[in-house]
Amino acid sequence: MSDKKPHFWKVKERNTFLTHFTQLVGGTAFAQALSVLILPILTRLYTPEDFSVLALYASMLAVISAIACLRFEIAIPIAETEKVALDLFALAAISSVAIVFTLVLVLGVASTLDVQYLSSTNLGYYVWLLPVGVFLSGAYAALQFLATRKRKFVEIRRTRVRQSLGAASVQVGFGLIGAGPIGLLLGQIINGGAGALGLFFSVLKEDLNKLKQIKKEDLVRTANEYSRFPKYSVTEALANVGGMQLPIAIIAAFVAGPEAGIVMLAFRIMGAPINLIGGAMSQVFLSRAPIALKEGKLQALALTVQAGVLKTGLGPLLFIGAVAPVFVPYAFGAEWARMGVVIQWMTPWFMMQFLTSPVSMVLHVANRQGSALVLQAFGFVIRVGGVLLASLWFPVYVAESYAVASFVFYFVYFVVILRILGINIRSFVVSQRKSFAIFTLWVFISFLAIKYI
Repeated sequence: MSDKKPHFWKVKERNTFLTHFTQLVGGTAFAQALSVLILPILTRLYTPEDFSVLALYASMLAVISAIACLRFEIAIPIAETEKVALDLFALAAISSVAIVFTLVLVLGVASTLDVQYLSSTNLGYYVWLLPVGVFLSGAYAALQFLATRKRKFVEIRRTRVRQSLGAASVQVGFGLIGAGPIGLLLGQIINGGAGALGLFFSVLKEDLNKLKQIKKEDLVRTANEYSRFPKYSVTEALANVGGMQLPIAIIAAFVAGPEAGIVMLAFRIMGAPINLIGGAMSQVFLSRAPIALKEGKLQALALTVQAGVLKTGLGPLLFIGAVAPVFVPYAFGAEWARMGVVIQWMTPWFMMQFLTSPVSMVLHVANRQGSALVLQAFGFVIRVGGVLLASLWFPVYVAESYAVASFVFYFVYFVVILRILGINIRSFVVSQRKSFAIFTLWVFISFLAIKYI
């Protein structure tokens, strides 16, 4: 009897997980596919320099948006009760408004001082779009985590489709009239948070009265109870997103030409499968992890998620990296040939990130925010430091240094997560032997692609 119960749980959990994953991935697949498929059009409507402006704007937006809600939003799915979850949502919303207000003040002061960095990169003309982007991204993040708690994955899927369609339409439309980088920036804003309003009414419709009844004492009590999230996770998020985005800003500032735009586009292409499959798996994992932790099944849930990644994600990433140097010049234009080389260097990094990201929230589920902070601090130092040194001394290899440093970071991150879950490398490989068989087939296909294309 005891032998059959865990097996029944695994089968039931796998079926439920696949149902929720399918609900999310359908619309997300469309959104990610569209964002990648229009790139060959956009690279012919906009210059590499326009994409460098977008790269700088997107990196600043990502860093600020990551802490806009003071990380209260990530606690929403793991809150003990629905009342506390709504308190956390209110705290996230208040924090986001406060951050946007502070940003407006900072930009006002910066504009009076004529900050040289912004004007030298041509972002000064568009910097006032940052508060809009931060507000929408913060609102969407809080609503998405609340929807994740309620397992309203269909609603999340719909908003992603609408955001992707809106972003593509704006970017292509502005590109056709030759409006310059403003079209790319507006599309970035729409893609990041324009679905917040629709998600608000679909997710909070039944909770509006409860939100109105929240008292100041409730917010203070919940803020104190979950103080570890702003205390540790804000710094962790800054280190995480800063480690990814600040290197692009450094490249834009120190390396002349379109290198920042090339790195950003390569990042977007390689990130599409992660956002599609890894992002959906991460949200479903987070919605189920608190229950699995209480039942002592967190390790089994994590292994189920990583098996899915091995079967569906790593192989296609490897294939993209293999064919990129030949395919990119034909798809995007000869002036983007360098991007194919950058994609190839990024491939090991994104493969390791793909394995790590879907289960990275286990650190928060297990109340290991301190460990998460140390890991992200390590990643920040190795990635930003590596790119800064390369920009000053070896600017020709700055993208390559970014890729290598990121691979090292995610490898260490992966090993730490396995240790927290109580899994060693050998047992992980044994548990995933069926998934590795599928990955081996992709290795063979990629080898043939390199040899004969």
